[in-house]
Amino acid sequence: FPVIMKLYAADGSGARLGRAYAANVCGSIAGSWAAGFVLIPLQGTQRSLILLATAGAVVAAGLLRAAAPDRFRVLAPAGAALFALLAFLPPSIHGPVFARFGDRVLWYEEGLEQTVTILQGPEQRRMFLNGWHQANDTPGMVQFHSLLGELPVLLQPGQPGATPRQRDVLVIGLGGGATAGAAAAFPNTHLDVVELSASVVRGARYFDHVNGGVVTSPMVRMRTDDGRNFLS
Repeated sequence: FPVIMKLYAADGSGARLGRAYAANVCGSIAGSWAAGFVLIPLQGTQRSLILLATAGAVVAAGLLRAAAPDRFRVLAPAGAALFALLAFLPPSIHGPVFARFGDRVLWYEEGLEQTVTILQGPEQRRMFLNGWHQANDTPGMVQFHSLLGELPVLLQPGQPGATPRQRDVLVIGLGGGATAGAAAAFPNTHLDVVELSASVVRGARYFDHVNGGVVTSPMVRMRTDDGRNFLS
């Protein structure tokens, strides 16, 4: 930005200064939107960073060529060699980062709200949301989360005027799906599951063996939404 100001508004013209600052503000707004809603969902964090670094280097090279042609000719070969090295980076650094847990990365997805990672270890499968443990398939964890879905259904007397023991059940937050799966296992149960992140819904399919396949169950209405908005 200082180089642009030097090249474009060196005469101190108020109009040129204003246009440069306006372009900077507009670029910041557009960049924030594009990074969160376009680049990361389509390319992932690593590729997006490389793309942005490349774009920044190209702009910097153009400015250097305009401001100091002699320095540009000296530094251009070094810059070209640096970007050639980028071609040898691994296609994804997500696996090596999570390798510190000692488990294999079975699946991961960078969504708008969450980065969901499924790890497969020798004794358990785990789900991480933005690097934090969310669920696993150990018997104790599954039993605990299943009780959260079973107890309310058992205590609900049923809807007035409805078929015997018909229940309307809402689960906010899917996670590994054990709670929703336990509730869906009861007969005459109409289940809505509201999950903010579509990536979590796709990740929960890796826990079908403990959630009863709740994600694809025809008896369950899976909704990608905010829980408060849905209730409102």
